[in-house]
Amino acid sequence: MTRSGNRPLPNRPAWPSPLAWCPPEDSPLLGGAGPASDEPGPGVRTPESVEQQAVTRRYDRMASLYDVYDAPMELMGTRRRRGRLLSHARGSVLEVGVGTGRNLEHYGEVSRVCGIDVSTRMLARAKRRAAQAGVGADLLEADAHALPFADDEFDTSVATCVFCSVADPVRALRELGRVTRADGRILLLEHVRPRHRLLGRLADIATAVTRRLFGFRANRRTEENVLAAGLEIADVRREGVWREIIAVPQRCASTDGGEDTGS
Repeated sequence: MTRSGNRPLPNRPAWPSPLAWCPPEDSPLLGGAGPASDEPGPGVRTPESVEQQAVTRRYDRMASLYDVYDAPMELMGTRRRRGRLLSHARGSVLEVGVGTGRNLEHYGEVSRVCGIDVSTRMLARAKRRAAQAGVGADLLEADAHALPFADDEFDTSVATCVFCSVADPVRALRELGRVTRADGRILLLEHVRPRHRLLGRLADIATAVTRRLFGFRANRRTEENVLAAGLEIADVRREGVWREIIAVPQRCASTDGGEDTGS
């Protein structure tokens, strides 16, 4: 019995809940032909891309003063290390993170020099330095995470004090391996996290400041990142926190423990 004025509701079919089923990852309904790729698509904002954009802005701001800011480190041995490492450059050379062009004077008898950087203002200073020194180099704006070059295009790839600041060092190192010929070499000059336990902790703490103010990390483990990128370390010279690394783009060299003069 129903109350006066109220009619019983008609029987309705039990429609399934719209949340009861979801298409699989490879369904075309999701707009893709397969499972999601590990690589972000173009225009996708990832934590790494956001971080890299912030680093680029910092280096743009610092460009006019960068050589002054970096001068003490040059006098304390960085210039000497550059010259020693870059004496191994041969053939066609790609320099990633060319900055203000400090390395250009160290390339000897090479057939071609191409330098890239994400900072337009740093590149402008590099172009002026190259012109003043009479060095022929192709300098262009590009990102180390996605190099605009063909596979096996260069005999030598170079990066000095770069992998402390790139957002995804392993991905960028893989790119260096991709564009470097199998019989070529990858030359890296980097400062790394100290191996001493206490000093390593201090570098971790300092990174919170250095990353925000200057755009670099004081605690990168670059030797480990080189191996994680599938490269082979053919030789390494260790001086305190500094590493002069000669790597090859595939595992075709016998690993050498390298010369170690500190931790």
